Order: sequence, then structure tokens, then C-alpha cells
Amino acid sequence: MDIQPNPPFRPPHKFIFHWIVASLAIIIVIAYFVTYYYASSPSVTRQPSESAIKIDTTDWKTYTNTSERYSFEFKYPSNFILAGDSDSNGVDSLTIQTRSSTQKDSMTIWVNAENRKPTYQWEEVKKDIVKCDDNSKVIFPIPGGEAMFCYFKFALDSGYFRDYTYDAHSDSDPNRTYTFKTYIAPGDPLLNYKVELLKQIFSTFKFGDSTINSWLNYHNEKYGFDIKYPTDHVIYTGLNQQNETFIPATDKSTKIFIAKNDTQVFCCEPLTLSIEVVDNRTIPLDSWVNKEFINSENSYRVKTKGFEVFAGQRAYRIYSSIGIDSPKNIVAFNYGNETFLIKYDNETMLSKILSTFQLNPALTTYDIKDLGVKFMLPAPLSDLKYHWVHFEHDQALNSVGFSSDRLIKAGCDADKAPMGYLTYNKDRGLIGGDIIGHARGSDLYYIYPNVNCGGELQDDWRILQEALKSLETDYVQ
Repeated sequence: MDIQPNPPFRPPHKFIFHWIVASLAIIIVIAYFVTYYYASSPSVTRQPSESAIKIDTTDWKTYTNTSERYSFEFKYPSNFILAGDSDSNGVDSLTIQTRSSTQKDSMTIWVNAENRKPTYQWEEVKKDIVKCDDNSKVIFPIPGGEAMFCYFKFALDSGYFRDYTYDAHSDSDPNRTYTFKTYIAPGDPLLNYKVELLKQIFSTFKFGDSTINSWLNYHNEKYGFDIKYPTDHVIYTGLNQQNETFIPATDKSTKIFIAKNDTQVFCCEPLTLSIEVVDNRTIPLDSWVNKEFINSENSYRVKTKGFEVFAGQRAYRIYSSIGIDSPKNIVAFNYGNETFLIKYDNETMLSKILSTFQLNPALTTYDIKDLGVKFMLPAPLSDLKYHWVHFEHDQALNSVGFSSDRLIKAGCDADKAPMGYLTYNKDRGLIGGDIIGHARGSDLYYIYPNVNCGGELQDDWRILQEALKSLETDYVQ
């Protein structure tokens, strides 16, 4: 008898249907929990994605803050203007506004250092995912701490703006948070470029050396500057070689030296940093430096030279050497009626000491009676001049233009206001003005100069813009 094999088992159609539904349900549940975990977990650690946009950072400037409460630095593009550095009294917070001076990449980046409240410290910041859109939060390590990036959209009348933010936290300062933030308007064709630029700026951020806060401070009252130095260093104006003693610096010294306090100061050539104030405003700064140090009898072997910003001033720097093993740095800048000349050996500690150099300008009250306002004027602008300007729609004396004796002597046309304008006109904000006060029922605007006279005086208007923050008005509403 033939035995037929059993036919293959075929489950009923209803069983197949239930089996498929159950499998899909399991997959959906697993996907939900995986998505929820990665979206809400405060410990997600990954690096921000790479961008195809390349930005040249070779000529960027450096902002350094070495105050007791803040210690950090970052770089920013050379065509940006460091617009403000305000430390509110009684509030442990610092805000720096870095604004672009070109139309192509016009944007504002706010840098804020603040002391977080005990109830809202770094771990709480990382958990705060409500503000981050599209699962944009990225937490990643940085030297000395941790950082977080996210963005979110907010609505205004003109559409949805985007807020892009980087937060940085130092392991050694648990209460401090540093924030880099920018807003990008809807439809901005340079959105991707600006996002990458913010990322590049934040990538240069560094926590400062907290040991600087314990350094000694030297203050020069006569020439208005401060500089810090370590406790194992000494500051002096000269040496008594016979007795091997230092001639101490005073608050009126014209020239000072800083060196490590050891016997090599008297027997050998120690590594030093010197600051000298000389009376030299008769020839251009670069010509004077070249004459004194490059074309002189003891000429330096120049490796690099050129202008940069130092201590908020336009400075001329030379990196050179007298011999093969004797590298020297020279920094010179004009301030008021004097020229500051700084020379230091190429040594890490001396560079760190120089980074603490700060100018403390002597201030006088400058009164613009025609507008009914006054402000505190720093010494470098002691030759400031203003004249009446008539803008379109002016019905009274509402506007003045600024210049200076030095700019006029350099060939700048005072009538073109090479240091900008101050005006009550309400429409001035539409052409690049910044509101700096309010009086006579209208906002006061500072308008940037639309001419560039060149030379070493071209940046004086930026000192004026900063000084105008102290503006007061005699107008009583």
C-alpha cells in the first residue's frame, strides 16, 4: 500500500493576520521607547556634524578676559566689531556683543558669561530639552568641561526666527555657564554659512587659567594701565647690580620690567617683559617702529610684522630676533598723547602675563550742549570735535557729526564725520544706527561713519562708540 506524505501545514488565514498585527505592534512599541530614550536622555554625547562650508580663520582676532570673576577667551572674524563688554553692578553676568561690519555676513552674536542660580545648574541645563527643536540637542566634551548645542524657533510678526545656542560648562567652576547665541531671520540665504560661523567661533572658546586670579596686580596711575604677574615674579624699574637689589616700580614709572625673581636677573640676561611709555606722536606708528627696531644699528631679524588689535587699540606688532636664539616680541600702540612700547621674550609665562594687560583710561565729561547730552570721554579722544549736521527730515538741531584734531591733521574731512554721528532722528535706525539713549521724546542713535580715513587713527570711532554708553541727558520729561 502506497503511503502518501502528509501535506505541508497551512495555518488558517485568520491566524496569519493576527500574527502580522502582533509583530507590527511589538516593532512600534520598541521604536517608540528607543526614540523617547535618545530624545530625552541628558547624557547623549556626540560631536556636532561636520559641514562642507569652509571658513578661513587665519586672520581672526582674539578676545581675552582675565578678570577675577571671568577667565576665558575666544576668537572672532577680523571684520567683526566687538560692540560691548558690560558687567552689571551687583549682577554676576557679562555680555559681549560681536556684530559683523559687512553687509555680506551681517549678523550679531551674543556671548554671555553668567553665574547660574543654585537651583538651575549645569545638570538642569542639560535636562532642559523643551527649548530644543527637532531633537537638535548635542552634548559633547570640550577641554576642561562640557558643551551643549541646540536651536529652536520663535515667532515674530515677520515670521519664524531661529535661535542657535552653544552653552559651555567648566569642570572647575560648576556654577559658571558661558553662552554663544545668534538669531537668524526667516528666509536668510546665508543661514547655513552663519550657523557654521557660530560653530567655528565657539570652537575657539577656551576656559582661562584660574590661577591668574591669585596673581599680584601692578597699577600705573600716571599712564592708566594695570598688569598682573605671578607671586614668584618681580616688577621693577632698574637694578642695583652692586647690592643685587631691585629698584621698585611706582605708580608713576615710565618704564617697568617683569621677570622671575631669581639670581639670574643680576648675573645673566633673564627672560623679561618690559613696558615703556614714550612721547611719540609726530610720525606714523609703523614708521617709528621700523626706524627704531628694523632699520636701526641693532636691527632685529623680522619674521612677521603688521597691525593687530591689542588692549582695544590698533597696535603694530613685530616678531623677530636679535640672534638665532634670542626671539623677541614687540608691540607698540598710541594711546592719548603717548606711545606704549612693549617688548618681551618668547616665553609662555610672559605671554600669559601680557594677556592680563588692561588700559584704564582717564575720563573727562564731554558736553554736547546743542543736543542736551553729555558722556564720559576717555583720554585717547581728548581732541574730539563735533559739528552740527542736517539730516533729511530734521526740523531742529537734532544731529551732530564727530571728528578730531588728529583726524583733521591726517587729511580727514571733518564735514564727513569720520567718527560717526549722534542723532535724535527716529528713522536713523534703518541705515545702521544703534539706539544708545532716550531723550526729548525720541531715541538717540549712534550712526557709524561712512568714510575710512585709513592709517592708525581709523579705529578711533570705536572708542567713541564705547564711550557713548555712559551718555546722560539733561532733558526732563
